[in-house]
Amino acid sequence: MKKVSVSDLVKYLKHINEKDSNLFNLSISGELSNVKVYPSKHMYFDLKDDNSKISGIMFAQNTKSLMFKPQDGDKVKVIGSVKVYQNNATFQVIANKIEKDGFGELYVQFEKNKAELKKAGYFLEEHKKAIPIFPNKIAIIAGHNSAALKDVLTTLNSRYKLSQLVVFESAVQGKDAPKKLINTIETINKYQFDVIILARGGGSFEDLNAFNDVSLAMCIFNSKIPIVTGIGHETDYTIADFVSDYRALTPTAAAIKVSPNTSDLNNQLIRYQNNLKTSFENIININYQRLDNDYVLLKSTFNNKIINLKNYLSDKKLKLEKNNIKYKLQRYKQKIYEYQLILSNSLKFELSTKNQILSNNYDKLNKSFENKLKTTKQQLNENIIRLNLLDPNLVISKGYAIVYQDNKLVKDYSLLNKGDDINIIGNKAKINAKVEEVTINENK
Repeated sequence: MKKVSVSDLVKYLKHINEKDSNLFNLSISGELSNVKVYPSKHMYFDLKDDNSKISGIMFAQNTKSLMFKPQDGDKVKVIGSVKVYQNNATFQVIANKIEKDGFGELYVQFEKNKAELKKAGYFLEEHKKAIPIFPNKIAIIAGHNSAALKDVLTTLNSRYKLSQLVVFESAVQGKDAPKKLINTIETINKYQFDVIILARGGGSFEDLNAFNDVSLAMCIFNSKIPIVTGIGHETDYTIADFVSDYRALTPTAAAIKVSPNTSDLNNQLIRYQNNLKTSFENIININYQRLDNDYVLLKSTFNNKIINLKNYLSDKKLKLEKNNIKYKLQRYKQKIYEYQLILSNSLKFELSTKNQILSNNYDKLNKSFENKLKTTKQQLNENIIRLNLLDPNLVISKGYAIVYQDNKLVKDYSLLNKGDDINIIGNKAKINAKVEEVTINENK
């Protein structure tokens, strides 16, 4: 019997471990437990089956490439090697990669489908339809009573209340989800909608796999109505995102993409009004300046002609006086009188013509300004009327009522359940009530 120390035995086992190629590049199947991720991003875990358990570690440089968030109870395949530690006589799995059972095949199929669709031109920008700036009717596809649906509705109602919102609930996860999503998109395309929001909250790669379906991608591509996807979180990508007309980072971002901000529109309208007013003021000032310049020029021209004529007459008079010929002097006086009369009439006519032109230009400018100002006021009044029509108090005053639940407006009564507390706001009255029964009119 050979005697060895503990250190020698562990050292020998470590030596065997380092020389045995069977302990490198292993794929080990099992169930995760005691999963812990430290601030350093190193992840520690146990991998077990029905009979055994082994500890493991995945270093930070490898955890970055994980396609899902490992949790206790996950069935996984760990790709890595086994290492023996001499100091404490333990061994553990050093994981380079961790996949859920079946996850690897899903990802391979995802990459294959993406490559084939990209090669066929389904992702090209030239095929993507423009997203309308002011949509009148918006279709929303999301899971029943999902957080994604609530986020989209909250965002749209807070930003742009002029559009009509229609919710189409559908399965967004599981084997039957792609077919149901396709049927929903085809149904929406039979009606007059301006844009479709396809929304789904975050989840694992497997949870979002319904949106990697090739048939669904082709349905999105062939949709006559532009489709905006808001699927998962910022780092989640599906084939539906690549083929859609616009990929938003989240469901909320998708709602923001299709809805202008009413407050921004009002501010922009005010800026346009101020700019228009400033432009007309500038035009008026410029034309007033031109009138002043024309007047100064006309006055200067008239004065110059008078001065030249006086000089001419003075020269003639001087010559006559020097010649001392009364007859010539008389004749020149007559001609001087005629010239004065002609010049006076000419100057009067020219001055009258200039004044008439200036008056006409002023009238035209003043009329143009009044027309522009009248059009602008009319547009402002129309916008004010449209905004006033949205005032819920106007509807209430006509005998209707508004229903709130938890201080939130109820737009879809199918979301109410028996026993829910509600507030009914009517004309000069507020009623607290409890739902006894909800009956949905299928014809509407």
